Amino acid sequence: MRHPFQTVAALLAAMLLAACDPHEFPVNGSGDAGRDFSLTLSFADELPDYRRITPTKAGEEARMRYRVLLWRYANESAFGLDLDYSYSFERTDVAELDTTIYLPVDPAKYRLAAWVDWVGGDAGPGYDLSDPERIRLPEVYESGEHARDAFTVVTDYDVDGFYANGQTYQKTVVLRRPVAQLRIVAPEALTFLARTGLDPSQMRATLRYTSPLPDGYNILLGTTLGARSGVTLTGTPRYDTSGELVFLSDYVFLMDDASFSVEFTLTDLSGKEIIVWSGELPLRNSHATTLSFDTPYGGDDKPGGIGISPGFDDEIEVPID
Repeated sequence: MRHPFQTVAALLAAMLLAACDPHEFPVNGSGDAGRDFSLTLSFADELPDYRRITPTKAGEEARMRYRVLLWRYANESAFGLDLDYSYSFERTDVAELDTTIYLPVDPAKYRLAAWVDWVGGDAGPGYDLSDPERIRLPEVYESGEHARDAFTVVTDYDVDGFYANGQTYQKTVVLRRPVAQLRIVAPEALTFLARTGLDPSQMRATLRYTSPLPDGYNILLGTTLGARSGVTLTGTPRYDTSGELVFLSDYVFLMDDASFSVEFTLTDLSGKEIIVWSGELPLRNSHATTLSFDTPYGGDDKPGGIGISPGFDDEIEVPID
């Protein structure tokens, strides 16, 4: 699936701990064939179709943050504990997520890790990247449309002894999500709003996780870390371009299939309950679970269904008792 961003590709910033900056490819030639090695960051085909990126503050746009880390191998079977290179940059208004960069590194065998997430826009950074072996959620847990969508990969990158006149070593890696998505929606927005007599600005949605959530991720081991209890999200519902009314959307660190207990409440601004629901929701890594409500009534009435999407778009209906 391709990604219809508007076509402006710009490298906004570069911050690195290595000797020189990574640069976008191509750049008026083949680069430094003796030092610069080409890395293409590709994204899994089942990515969602991001139809829009809209700024929420004057002059501010959502941006994608890229970080590429390399540890040099100390011997054939183990890499060193010290980080040898760290490359960070951002892009905005990209035509596609896929990007190719030159990495100015010494010829050697490396363990390479890459992480990509969203910054700017309506929610700011969704993760603290100060420690790559413990990527953390912010202290204040807030929901955002794309703020905690993220992609990662770990692979070996062997350029030991590589020198070639006029050529660069090239490698392509595929990044995949370390998260699952949870969406709570009314599929027919206009019908739902007509029944309640309210517009989205007059509603307040609250989601409380009654199961602990992982709150860290080790980029090298590909495992979740820690747990955070009592996580609660609140927000104002919004229209989706597909015609749904999205009450809340969230992303959760997840390596394997799991179920989480949640309590969901929708009220008007005076606190009058419109929907009250609690239960177990199944989540799956790199999939979206959608909890849909077909009526505005809470209590014993049941929601329209729980769906798990294999590609963050099409729903698979799962009936609930």
